[in-house]
Amino acid sequence: MRITNRKLSRQPWEAVSTPLPSGKVNVGRQACRLLWAHDKVCFGMEMVQYLYAMGGKKIVIKRCPILKTRLSLDFNNKKFKKMEQRLNFNETGVDAMKALYNIAVHLGKSTIEKNLLELIYFRVSQINGCAFCLDMHSKDLRAKGETEQRLYALSSWRETPFYSEKEQSALAWAETLTQLNNGLLPDDIYAEAGKHFTEKELVDLTLAVTTINTYNRFNIAFGAPVGTYRVGQFGG
Repeated sequence: MRITNRKLSRQPWEAVSTPLPSGKVNVGRQACRLLWAHDKVCFGMEMVQYLYAMGGKKIVIKRCPILKTRLSLDFNNKKFKKMEQRLNFNETGVDAMKALYNIAVHLGKSTIEKNLLELIYFRVSQINGCAFCLDMHSKDLRAKGETEQRLYALSSWRETPFYSEKEQSALAWAETLTQLNNGLLPDDIYAEAGKHFTEKELVDLTLAVTTINTYNRFNIAFGAPVGTYRVGQFGG
């Protein structure tokens, strides 16, 4: 996929409907604030990845009145595939998966709020484009009382007033450890997290981030039956 920016005409907003092929698309974070989907609700780039993986029909791209640019998407050079299960790793790799189940038991006893852990799982799954985990954790979050507004705006959490300082520090921690950049976690992110979490909780938070990244990679490698998850299915 190729992304290009171009100058816009005088109209303050202009929508462009584009056919949406099925399959995961990784457009890039620079597109995040310019993509809108479905009922003109701003989902952010990672939610658009989810819509691709779920086999959505179209995306609506609107230009940004601040940046004065519009994204042009070119799908001609890639083939897209909807996530489908290739191998049931929970059955085939039952002994290996026990290690992850034990981590989940440990995190269930952590003093970190369960809703915050779910929010981290959802955010990391957005970044990685794991359709199964997005479906799963969005359902779990809604079941725990999370609002639609906070779910839709999560990929742009820095620009919204919807998240507490503690949640923001956890999200920054999770994003940095998911998108490693050949270096240590920045000092400012470490210091900010230290204001809201104990040292033991920081270990648990890091374990939570690495665990959801692992599940994302299992699902992306082997596929999963997207949309079939039921709240509490895995004992959460």
